[in-house]
Amino acid sequence: MDKSAQCAPAPMVRYINLAEHKDLAVHWLDQCETFIILQEYVEFMADAATATNPRFFLTGQPGIGKSAGAVYFLFRLLSSGQSVFFIPERHYFLYFSKAGVHIVKGDNVMDYRQIRNAIRHSWVLIDIDGPAEYFPGRWINMARGLIWTSSPRPRRMHHFTKQFSAAPWYMKPWSLEEIAVMTKLNKKDPQDVLARLAITGPIARSIFGLGAPDLSELSDTSVIDGIIKNALAHWDFFNFAYEDVIYEGNEASHDIFLIQPLEVWDKSEKPSFRRKVCSFDFLSGFIANRTVELAEWHGKDVRRQLAQAFDSPTLRPAAGKLVDIMIHRAFMYKKIGVPAAFGGGPVKAELELIGDAQDFLLETHVLDQCESRPLYLRPHSGDFAVVNAILITKSVLCPISSSLTTWNVHVVKSLLQILARLATNNLDIDSLNLVYCFVGTDEDCVKKVVRDVNINLLAIRARPHTLEVAQLSPVDLTRLSKLEVEGFVLDTEKGLIPT
Repeated sequence: MDKSAQCAPAPMVRYINLAEHKDLAVHWLDQCETFIILQEYVEFMADAATATNPRFFLTGQPGIGKSAGAVYFLFRLLSSGQSVFFIPERHYFLYFSKAGVHIVKGDNVMDYRQIRNAIRHSWVLIDIDGPAEYFPGRWINMARGLIWTSSPRPRRMHHFTKQFSAAPWYMKPWSLEEIAVMTKLNKKDPQDVLARLAITGPIARSIFGLGAPDLSELSDTSVIDGIIKNALAHWDFFNFAYEDVIYEGNEASHDIFLIQPLEVWDKSEKPSFRRKVCSFDFLSGFIANRTVELAEWHGKDVRRQLAQAFDSPTLRPAAGKLVDIMIHRAFMYKKIGVPAAFGGGPVKAELELIGDAQDFLLETHVLDQCESRPLYLRPHSGDFAVVNAILITKSVLCPISSSLTTWNVHVVKSLLQILARLATNNLDIDSLNLVYCFVGTDEDCVKKVVRDVNINLLAIRARPHTLEVAQLSPVDLTRLSKLEVEGFVLDTEKGLIPT
């Protein structure tokens, strides 16, 4: 049933060809040709299979495939011999068992002794994302396992998790690999997909959905501008995200912010996700840029709000992206000079770093600009994590971070990988001083991060084996030894001010 997409990037992306398996036309899947088996579906089923109390409220950004996930969970449970009560609407449900499929209508199912007996050995899947006042009866608590897929409606989530001792499980949006495979299999125009991705972010419904708006409609900024202006007029821009998600507002925040599980680093310095907690980022760079532009046009000072947002791991990704854009605009549009300690003067050229942190390339058609100084390098991908931009002057190479997160072994290793990759792109970096710069809008916040990072850096230098020293070249060790860390406060009129 599952197939591997030809030439699909790693990790392998699996899919089901529904044209060849018409018997799987469950719910709305008869409208689709290809069913992409998201890695998120696989990970959730692994968690559900090992849970001692398998009761989950699976949620996340609207339009990323939670309903499709419910159908996949149904497939998986049925294939493993489980019976399932599937509730796609509030007034009826489907009961799948070895005897076939039974349709039961009405709300008062407790009158059915046969159903009461069956549910004790069955799973219940609820795929209802409609009116917030809907809530299933207590009879489902007899089920062997419960899964409700829904947008993050706070009252519903709180009631369900409390009533049935269920756990929230925040789902990530589609990966770029999954989007690429879907584009190829459905013969979508790659340029159209990229244009939609740049505006709406990795939201499958906006990119591939049958009712997806025309690209011209998506490109019209009037709607998103109105939502951003409303958020900026709010007493706290970042609380706009919280209030819509936590206090059941009008959900307009879903048009600005991307809801994801919170990413953390475990003791082995590997990334993992806290599925019970969400974080907020901007849906796309386009929306983040519009936010900064509108804030400037309306004279809205968001620096205080940024400082508060950086204190929250939940809001830090969105805050970091705003500061990154503010830095870029200050250098490239307002022509504010680089810090005097780095040589001063306005940036003379900007190049994109194309690819991820391990294998990026400089723009090939402008390599002659590599000798321009100061030179501003900006990652095209968001997968650079520890570096938002790189400033190169005649004397200094300066990786810039706007995330204001403290360092760990992973961060240092990633930074060394980026430096090694720069050296293979016709840039003589080892003749330059190496200064890692944290940039924020609140001096106290920046000072604290720089102090903590310098302490961690000293500890790492004292114990280089934590970096798997056998894999580090002598050049890497030299770069690590000369690395300095400094902090700057961004003033959009004066530039970067040392702390």
